[in-house]
Amino acid sequence: AIMNSALNAIITTDNTGRFELVNTSACRIFGLIQGETDGKSMASLIALDDGSHPPEDSMGQFLHEAAGTVRELQGCRVDGSTFPMRMSISEVNSEGQHLFTAILRDITKEKEHQARVAAEERKTAAIMNSALNAIITTDNKGRL
Repeated sequence: AIMNSALNAIITTDNTGRFELVNTSACRIFGLIQGETDGKSMASLIALDDGSHPPEDSMGQFLHEAAGTVRELQGCRVDGSTFPMRMSISEVNSEGQHLFTAILRDITKEKEHQARVAAEERKTAAIMNSALNAIITTDNKGRL
């Protein structure tokens, strides 16, 4: 119940990157269907720079190397569309099993906001750089 109330996608995999547990948000974000993920690889949810997926046979190594870090990469939905996501991985041994838990967040809106702020900063810089007159900025006490 707690896992399914989380806003972020939470996915637990075995040591090869095959799904063990997928929460409701993961299904919503990636377009997965609960119960149809068993035995499938998490590699299908990650898009590399060239649009391909990480090789399934190296997914366990990929997760091991990512454990304890936060990374930004491209997520890939079931329909093939991609989106920016932030991923953190933890690695645990539980009851004799080596597992990875991934927490994934769709950061599309955050990236769009950053792009708008950067565009506004470029626009302001262009206006300031093209002014024919001197522009001086002071604080409320008249200091430069």
